[in-house]
Amino acid sequence: MATNPAQADLILVQGATFNPVFYFTGSDGNDIDWTGYTARMKARATKESATAVLDLTTANSKIIIDGTAVKLLLTATETAAITEPKMVYDLEM
Repeated sequence: MATNPAQADLILVQGATFNPVFYFTGSDGNDIDWTGYTARMKARATKESATAVLDLTTANSKIIIDGTAVKLLLTATETAAITEPKMVYDLEM
């Protein structure tokens, strides 16, 4: 499924639980049902950085797909370990 890329700024508070939920709307105006899909998200200090600061996937249970909802899950302990003041990310479905 090809879609137009979207941009969303995310604010992650160091030492706090991070659990945003995303919904994506299809060209027909309805939320996309992601059931059966896998997802991955990498966050880096800059888009040129070779090393990811965060690596979230459905395989490591840091991304949960629940029908039309795509949920990111980081614990307070995990966010406390992040030292980058700003990052860029990509989310692939």
